[in-house]
Amino acid sequence: MEKFSLPDWLSTERRVIEIDPVDGRLGRALIDSGHDKYLAVVRSERIRRTIVDRDPRLTSHITSERPHQVVRQNNAEVLILSGTSVLHLWRYSNVRHAHVVAWQFSLNPIVLLAMLGWLI
Repeated sequence: MEKFSLPDWLSTERRVIEIDPVDGRLGRALIDSGHDKYLAVVRSERIRRTIVDRDPRLTSHITSERPHQVVRQNNAEVLILSGTSVLHLWRYSNVRHAHVVAWQFSLNPIVLLAMLGWLI
C-alpha cells in the first residue's frame, strides 16, 4: 500500500473536504495520520459503496451528494477538487471560502482547462 507524506496545510486541525474522489487513497492517508475532520463527497451511492468496500474505515467520512452545490456550500478550510470538479476553479466565488484549494496536476484536458480558468 502506498504511503503519503502529508503537507502542513493538511494538518489534523483543518476541516478537509474532497470533492469527487476517484478512490479513497487520500482519505485513508488522512485517517492513518489521525485526521478526523475529513469528508469525501462523491457523485453517486455506487461510487460511495465501492470506496467503502475497499476500506470500511471511510464509512463515516464519505457521502454521496451533487458536487456542484457542495463545492460552494461547505465549511472546508481545505477544499480538494478531483475529477471534473476542478472546473469549479473557473468561478472564484465557488471556492473563495476555503483557505486552501488543491487539485492534482496532470496534463488531462479538464485539468488544463480548469487551470486556465484559475489564471484568468
